[in-house]
Amino acid sequence: MRTQRGPADRNAWKSGGAEAIAPGVMRLPLPEPRGDVGAVNCYVVRTGRDVVLIDPGWSSEVARTALDRHLVNLGLTYRAIDLILVTHHHYDHFSQAVDLRAQFDIPIAVGHGEQHSLRASLGEGSGYHAQNERLRRWGAVDLAEEAAAYRSTEREGSLPTGLADRWIEEGAIIGGIRALASPGHTRGHITFVLDEPRVAFTGDHLLTHIVSGTGIERVPAEFPVREQLASLRRTARDLEGYALAPAHGWVEPDVADRSVEVIAHHERRIAELREAVHAAGSCTALQIAESRTWTRRSLRFAEVGLLRRVAAISEIGMHLDELVARGELARISSARGFVYRAA
Repeated sequence: MRTQRGPADRNAWKSGGAEAIAPGVMRLPLPEPRGDVGAVNCYVVRTGRDVVLIDPGWSSEVARTALDRHLVNLGLTYRAIDLILVTHHHYDHFSQAVDLRAQFDIPIAVGHGEQHSLRASLGEGSGYHAQNERLRRWGAVDLAEEAAAYRSTEREGSLPTGLADRWIEEGAIIGGIRALASPGHTRGHITFVLDEPRVAFTGDHLLTHIVSGTGIERVPAEFPVREQLASLRRTARDLEGYALAPAHGWVEPDVADRSVEVIAHHERRIAELREAVHAAGSCTALQIAESRTWTRRSLRFAEVGLLRRVAAISEIGMHLDELVARGELARISSARGFVYRAA
C-alpha cells in the first residue's frame, strides 16, 4: 500500500459521470462486479479522425449499462468507435471488448505478448492452473493441489474471451496512440501513450492507490519481477510529465513520480525477503509465507482464502527468484521444492 496521498475521497473515482482528464480524453468509471478493485477506468480518446476506447471493462450487465450511459451522455454511439485498445488480457479489461466486437464489429488490439495467455484461455478449463507447477516449486505442494481442484466461478468461466484482431508491437502507433511495452503484471502488457496532450494509459502496470501484482497470468515469464522493475524504470525515465491514467484509481499528474514509488516498494520487498532467508539459514517460499500474518485481521496463512494464498506465495516466490537472478541468493531443488539460502 502507499502513503495517504491523493484525493480527500479516495473512493470517488469508482463512480459518477464521465470525467475530462485532458483535451479529447474522457475517463469513464465502470463497475467491476467481483468487488476486488471496485471499478475499472475505461477511456474514450479522440485522436484526429479516430475515436478509441481503452480497457472497456468486465463483461457484465451492470458494466455495459454504465458504458451505454456514459456514451449517450457524450453524444457517442458504438458505431462511432473505430478501435478498442486493451492494455492486457485480464477479464476486467478484455471481456467486454469481446462483447463489443461481436455486436458492433469493432476491432481489438492487444500486446503481442498476451498471445500466450489468451490462447491458453481458449483451451480446456479456466483460471490460472498453469501456475500450479510454480506453486510446487516454491514448496506449496498442498496449495498447488487445492488450486488444481479449483474451478473458476460461473461468473468467470462464462466470460467471453478470444484473440486480438491486431497484435501490437513495441513502438507501434495505432489510432494515433503510441504503444510502450510494460511487461511485469503480464508479459504482454502495454502502456498506451498519447503525446499531445501528454497522457499515459497505464492499465495495471501502474496504479495510483495500490501496487499491482506481478506475473498474474496463465503463462508467466521466467522472471516477471525483473521485467516489472525494468518497465517501471522505463516509465520513470521516459514518461516524466505525462499524466497517469490508470485502469483502477484516480488520475495523477506525473507517471514518473509514481513509478519511482513503486520501484522503491519492490526493492523494500526484495530486501525484506533477503533478510528473512539469511535469518532462517535456508527456507522455501511457503515457509516464509507461513511465518507471517496476513490481512488487516492478522490471519495465519492457512486461514486466508485460496486465491489470496496463491497470490501471496507467487509474490514471495517471484521476488525470491529475482534475488537468485541477481546472484544474492542460491536456489536448490529438493523434494519439498526450491530451498533458498545465501549465495
